[in-house]
Amino acid sequence: MPSTHKKIMIRKHDRQLVRGFIEPDGLAEMDPIELLDIQGQWLKIPQSDVRLAYFVRDFPAQEPAWRRRTGVRPRQPGLWVRLRFLDQAVLDGLLPNNLLAVSGFGLHLLPPEANGEIQRIYVPRSALQECLVLGVVGARQVRPALSGREQIQLFPGPPTPAAAAHESTDGS
Repeated sequence: MPSTHKKIMIRKHDRQLVRGFIEPDGLAEMDPIELLDIQGQWLKIPQSDVRLAYFVRDFPAQEPAWRRRTGVRPRQPGLWVRLRFLDQAVLDGLLPNNLLAVSGFGLHLLPPEANGEIQRIYVPRSALQECLVLGVVGARQVRPALSGREQIQLFPGPPTPAAAAHESTDGS
């Protein structure tokens, strides 16, 4: 299996959890989703049956527990969104700032808190009732340092050698 295949856990609308391996780049453009499950069977799951999919580091014994909503603004750049599913469940996440990445059958987002197990989440558009943008988090802008001439002088500093020489010639 190529190293581009990632571990994924797919939660279907009927609450069934499917574990397997998938090529992540084509996930948002393929319908049905094709994956190799952990028993070695090739499965095809229609996008309309998928509620959400977790990209995970390792397969946990049960579905990872994590907070679905966050009250604090994320620190990474991106679109902070709140997704409302058809069953009225709510999920917060961070979409990339590049809107070209938001296309196809669904959305790739980062979970509200990094717990180490879940790396990324994929949500098909067919599972969503609403996608609300809570905020736009921009990249940090580095401001150039001000030169000495542009800074204001609040307190007189130690005299410069030129000023000290000027004072000694005036006072003698």
